[in-house]
Amino acid sequence: MPERGGEIAFDRSLAGLTGIVVKGFLLTLVTFGIYRFWYATNLRRFFWSHTLVDGSPAAYTGHGRDLFLGFLVAIVLLAPISTGLSALSLLLPDSPLVASGLGFGVLFLLGQFALYRGRRYRATRTLWRGIRLGQDGSGLAYAALATAGWLLVLATLGLAFPFMRAALERYRIRHTLVGTSRMESDARGLAVLRSWLLLWALVAVPVVPLLALGLAEDGCGPMLDAALALPKERAEALPDWAPTGCDSVVQVLAAVFVVLLVVAAPMVLVLYPYYRARETRAFLSAIRLGEVRLVSHLTAWDLYRPYLAYIVQCLKLGVVITLVAAVLAVLATLFFGQAVSQNGEGPIFGMAIVVAIYAWYLAASVVLYVRVLKAGLWRAVAETTRISDAAALGAIVATARGASSSLGEGMADALDGHGIIDIGL
Repeated sequence: MPERGGEIAFDRSLAGLTGIVVKGFLLTLVTFGIYRFWYATNLRRFFWSHTLVDGSPAAYTGHGRDLFLGFLVAIVLLAPISTGLSALSLLLPDSPLVASGLGFGVLFLLGQFALYRGRRYRATRTLWRGIRLGQDGSGLAYAALATAGWLLVLATLGLAFPFMRAALERYRIRHTLVGTSRMESDARGLAVLRSWLLLWALVAVPVVPLLALGLAEDGCGPMLDAALALPKERAEALPDWAPTGCDSVVQVLAAVFVVLLVVAAPMVLVLYPYYRARETRAFLSAIRLGEVRLVSHLTAWDLYRPYLAYIVQCLKLGVVITLVAAVLAVLATLFFGQAVSQNGEGPIFGMAIVVAIYAWYLAASVVLYVRVLKAGLWRAVAETTRISDAAALGAIVATARGASSSLGEGMADALDGHGIIDIGL
């Protein structure tokens, strides 16, 4: 009997998303950022409920107040740590690198711990067919694994990056539960190493003339000067601005570095979605839940398309804003030109126009970011992923496991904001 494959779909209509984004943006603005916890919750509920796994939508049961309270508790817990790090920098005025390095290490560990616990919060607030997801494992163990991985990445000058990513992915997935069933992952860094080396080379190539430039500036001594020096007759014939000796080497290396950097930087930005597509496809296809496996067919073009659509829409928005501003400027000149010289109302009206246009631009930009880019990327990943044996999903048994604390998300937001901004698991 052939296996029954299941689809993962995402509702393309996006009905109601614009209202959520506009409301969230405005209320976050007027509450000085406090409403962002409820805004993130509403976004997750929308994306979860519009994602269908084997025909059944997911559900998000989190609350904004949980994230807000978790944030307040995290602030209280982080305050003495921050005070201690500040005191350490005062006690070691002659060793700023030691104090700053230790502070960065502590905050990095706390950040990784918070990100893992934040994922646990989102998992335990996710339901599918009434079955709650969960996550066990240790946030401290994950933080230690992430720290060791990044140290290895630094020691290998970035070559170990895909292996670090795969190790963290295996830990997250192997500690993810669907009801009473545990997920597994065989993610391997070798699967994406070739794609990563392409990006790595683009970053590494400009570094070579940069290192040579440093050596030339510090070690270009009399021997190199003598080797590169021109004969006296030819040197006197050169204009004053012509470089000779070590100066010529430094200028050539600097020019090569600038050229390579100008070429490599845009290529890195362009090729990063390509790497992310290969990594996402490899890691998703390595996930299984008992007899159920995920199969991803994500391509680079599936990720390029939302980015291109977002750029095009932003350009259109810029044109519209420019035209509106020009029209309003003409109207202001026609109707308030006389008032400027009489009572000064023109400048006030002009300032009100500028503020209104800027607020409109910000709101429209946020809407485009969520509707076009975020939703486009979410849809691309969902619609290119299939379930190899969906019939085995019926064997999953629900659990009485309860929801976890929101402290992790609050701490992540207190440290760098990534916990709240992140929508998915």
